[in-house]
Amino acid sequence: YRVYLPGREYFDEFKKMVDMLAYYKYNTIILEVGGAMEYKRHPEINKGWEEYADIFREYPGKADDVQRCMPWLKDSIHWENGGGSYLPQTQLRELIDYCEAHGLEVIPEVPSLSHSDYLLTRHPELAENPDDPVPDTYCPSNEAVYDLLFDVLEEVLEVFRPKTVHIAHDEWYTA
Repeated sequence: YRVYLPGREYFDEFKKMVDMLAYYKYNTIILEVGGAMEYKRHPEINKGWEEYADIFREYPGKADDVQRCMPWLKDSIHWENGGGSYLPQTQLRELIDYCEAHGLEVIPEVPSLSHSDYLLTRHPELAENPDDPVPDTYCPSNEAVYDLLFDVLEEVLEVFRPKTVHIAHDEWYTA
């Protein structure tokens, strides 16, 4: 089962969903992390994520409008992840423990290359397309991107302690 991280206000409802998954004998849950986890090494990601999500709350369908307004293809926008905010690491660890106690292997999905808007809100200099006012893909040739990405991945590994990490890599359109 693949899902966004819940917003803080939906923590209890998320646990009920985990109960249902366990009841139906699911054994794996993939949680999209993105900007929805507290990053202690890069708190600017969290601030940028919340501001980014606020842009798309302006009116229903704004994410679709932004996605389609450029002369190039853009990634779908996942601003709802974490309810447009982020979970503190302690609360996220509690959620992971709950999933594991119910027999679910938890796989964090850390969008990289594409759907990297959460990294680029505060680091637009890493964007693949410098003309994109809402960048969603980083430049894989820019070595500086890996300092940031590997910091993020290390922090995710510390919190999740997973056997597997999903790095996404879908919807990469720019070249």
